[in-house]
Amino acid sequence: MMLSESTPSVERAVIMAILAIFANIIHKRSDTINNLTIALLVILIENPFKITSISLLLSFGATIGIIIFSKLKQINQISYETETKVSIFKNIYNMMKNIISLSFACQIIILPLEIVNFHKISLTFIFSNILISPFIGIIIILGFMCCIPIKIPIITNLIINCLEILLNGLIKVSEIFSEIPLSHIYVINPGIVAVILYYTALFVILYIRYILQKKYKRRIEKRILLILIKVKDILIKNKKIVVIVICTILLTIFIINNIPKCLEVHFLDVGQGDCTLIITPNRKNILIDGGTATNSDYDIGKQTLLPYLLNHKIKTIDIMIITHFDSDHCNALSQILKEIKVKEIIISRQKEISDELSNIMSIVNKKNIPVRIIKKNDKIILCNDLEITVLYPNKNLKFTGLNNNSIVMKLQYGIFSMLLTGDIEKEAEEELLQIYKNTDILNSTVLKVPHHGSKTSSTLEFLNQVKPKIALIGVGKNNNFGHPNKEVLERLKSLEIRTYRTDEVGEVSILVSKKGQIKVKTQININR
Repeated sequence: MMLSESTPSVERAVIMAILAIFANIIHKRSDTINNLTIALLVILIENPFKITSISLLLSFGATIGIIIFSKLKQINQISYETETKVSIFKNIYNMMKNIISLSFACQIIILPLEIVNFHKISLTFIFSNILISPFIGIIIILGFMCCIPIKIPIITNLIINCLEILLNGLIKVSEIFSEIPLSHIYVINPGIVAVILYYTALFVILYIRYILQKKYKRRIEKRILLILIKVKDILIKNKKIVVIVICTILLTIFIINNIPKCLEVHFLDVGQGDCTLIITPNRKNILIDGGTATNSDYDIGKQTLLPYLLNHKIKTIDIMIITHFDSDHCNALSQILKEIKVKEIIISRQKEISDELSNIMSIVNKKNIPVRIIKKNDKIILCNDLEITVLYPNKNLKFTGLNNNSIVMKLQYGIFSMLLTGDIEKEAEEELLQIYKNTDILNSTVLKVPHHGSKTSSTLEFLNQVKPKIALIGVGKNNNFGHPNKEVLERLKSLEIRTYRTDEVGEVSILVSKKGQIKVKTQININR
């Protein structure tokens, strides 16, 4: 246990093993449920916060699954008959059946935990378990033998080499199965209510089966069975009423889910980068950019953006808009394109071909996702009273580089508006001021501050023309670029613009009613 750094799953196994061995020494029957409960008690006395550990939850959940299904006689013990060839095949069959039953027993209990924490379901767990399980016992025995001081070096080296081969093989099998296409599927977070209903239904089903299998029943169990029989008779006699009630409930849920809601704008915290998720009143999902400054140790798409979308029950992106192909605006989108359905991608003409553009387009071509190339004055109609107008760039790109050719858009929903600016700098701002002078087109309620608040953007003339009430800055904490610039922040403050920075408040959510009422929520509450 100490060699494995005392992870909760290993602590559980060791404590239960100690209790079982001690019971054998004093000639007492070892009770698995008591051992499991004592193990949990000891672990939580040592550190109560381990109750939140996914390692602890999965380990105890899997063990509970094995115990429950063993008591219900769903798991057959392996018979070790070795008299004839038929008995050997029977032993192999029983062993396979035992592994499959155990795998399903564990999976049924821990399924909601896997979905909530990892957002995916394994489709190959049975096959990997069949290959790995027979070698676990051998690995454990060889592991203990390595701890015994043996004076014959040849034997010691042989044991260590065998153990190394088996461990590498076990790791390799896991890697192979994880890389198989369709080895797992990503699923949305079902929510706490669905998880509670799942475990409640599972408990009821298992308990009913348990009392049905018992030969001698307690008084309370007999009463429960009588109630169940009466309920069954009532349901059979009133089939039409039951069908009507179920249809009414389903129709009500469908109507509630399709009632138009408020407009949601989520300005996500992706570190030193930009990502905006727009959820329309009719529940269309628009993802604008998604990336962070390159960091080889952290996959922002796999570890932040994808889990975020699945936690918010988003499995389809209706429109993905990429303002430009800098890594801090698009390097997380490859993972999204691989794992989530994207109906359409919108980009502008490109002055140069970047690695990010090539990578994303290769995925787009493989999945046959429609790509729409937009320019100034194009409109994206999302629903009634909600549209996005492209303000920039023109068909013919004026500037070199990526930043000043970013797509600039204005989202309009009734009296509410938001200006999305990508990474434009002073030159592009001046171009916009020239194009839309003597108009109020740039005027917006919310401004996505250009280029993360860089000193090369957000000029006073530009801010005076936009006249935003709220400014959003996507920026990483203690970043190497000096974003946001102090002068820009002072400029925003002098114009009395409420400014939200993702490095200070995390995700910023703006909820807009049909009448234009705005509610701003931040992940981290700070005094303003």
